[in-house]
Amino acid sequence: MEIMRFANRAPLLFDTAGCGIAKAVKEVDWKRYDLKDFENLPVTIFVNVISTHIPYTSAGKQSISDEDVIVKEIKMGLMELGRRFQTYHSRKIKAQERENRRKTLLKYITEVAPALARITKKDENKIYESLVEIIEEKSKEELEQDTEYIEPEDDLSGAGDEMPEEIETPDDEESLKKEKTKSAGIDTWIEE
Repeated sequence: MEIMRFANRAPLLFDTAGCGIAKAVKEVDWKRYDLKDFENLPVTIFVNVISTHIPYTSAGKQSISDEDVIVKEIKMGLMELGRRFQTYHSRKIKAQERENRRKTLLKYITEVAPALARITKKDENKIYESLVEIIEEKSKEELEQDTEYIEPEDDLSGAGDEMPEEIETPDDEESLKKEKTKSAGIDTWIEE
């Protein structure tokens, strides 16, 4: 396992042990996401923390402080990534198992078709073709059932591309007062 740490797209090359990113990666229970023996897997985790106020551990900006809020957010993002990976990986395994099952059945048809032809006294080629058709149809049905449950957000290609919506602040004093009263005593706008 390798952790590639970035802060505002600048690589953090030193002080890995004291970094909040490394702490968050180690806190995630990767076994839940079918990644057993995570330390020895050929996996690279890229984490990029983007903010205007990144709490570095020192003036050298070599690692990010392990503050609870930052570690929690990184951990939540990694857990979401783990869930998406688990879904992707389980679908790949199911598809491979389905293909192996189809190949095995097609292999045995060459033995079953002549035996059925002798028993039923029908044409061996017709029996063979109908068995192949049944197997192909069944495997196509299984494939369609699996693809019915794919959600658009399961696509990993756009992970993390969402931009937050801009928050509009009121311009005049009166609308600022209205916003403050709407929030039931909680100040939503900070005046300086």
